[in-house]
Amino acid sequence: MEVRPDYYDSFRCIADKCRHNCCIGWEIDIDDDTLKKYQTTDGSLNEKLNKNIALDPCAHFVLSENERCPFLNNQNLCELIIAGGEDMLCQICKDHPRFFGDIYGVTEKGVGISCEAAARLILTKTSPVKLISDSVVPNNDFFNYRNEIFTILQNREKSLNDRIAELLAWADVSLPINDIDFIEVYKKLERLDNDWDNYLDSIDTISFSIPQALEIPCEQLICYFIYRHLSGALEDFMFAERIQFAVLSCLIIASLSKNTEAMIEISRMYSCEIEYSDENINILLDILNEYNEK
Repeated sequence: MEVRPDYYDSFRCIADKCRHNCCIGWEIDIDDDTLKKYQTTDGSLNEKLNKNIALDPCAHFVLSENERCPFLNNQNLCELIIAGGEDMLCQICKDHPRFFGDIYGVTEKGVGISCEAAARLILTKTSPVKLISDSVVPNNDFFNYRNEIFTILQNREKSLNDRIAELLAWADVSLPINDIDFIEVYKKLERLDNDWDNYLDSIDTISFSIPQALEIPCEQLICYFIYRHLSGALEDFMFAERIQFAVLSCLIIASLSKNTEAMIEISRMYSCEIEYSDENINILLDILNEYNEK
């Protein structure tokens, strides 16, 4: 069986309209099945594939000097799709920005906010997100735990600030933004885009108060982080820290955002800088864990 947020099926790639194309600046690995298909492709496409695939240390496209995929044309459209449809894509290109996980035999699906179209889809959703499934989700401690978090976060009879405080109290933790200079912490993390430094330099502190105008996108954002990252605690047992991480992530994004439109872009960049670096996430979780154990 599978579980997915109710917005999942609405996601559509915006292709050439994307301002931050995922075919630029990212290493693109090629899975074995697709590599075999590329190696048996006929005609001029075969010649270009052979020229632009490297096999060491694993099969991947050789990016151009400006880090563009060799099959991204001047109109920012994929030549592989134009030539043979989406079946010509390697698995990572078919999947992105979707993510998948297996929890107690349940396949969970989502779309990541490193993609601006996904970020817009999630943050402009006005109704509380629902997790939908094709059958009854097993009744177990993890799913019940996460459902309780969603119940707290989506209670719109209270302000989001009150809901966050309730969630942290429920998890029996606090968020040490007054004890730890997280702006400096973030500045020392692994960096993908130097523009992220400009955002971090623009604020001195992280605000614990979310403006009313950003309540709904922030609610969606925290729920997104919980949905995507809480299950990692099944391996590292950092349930409280992953809740803190979700709240911290939302608060720093909200502190940098003047409105929802700005929040979409900052969320996208935050995801690229933090979510796609296991090292960065682990550093933040370890800092939170060290604080909690004092």
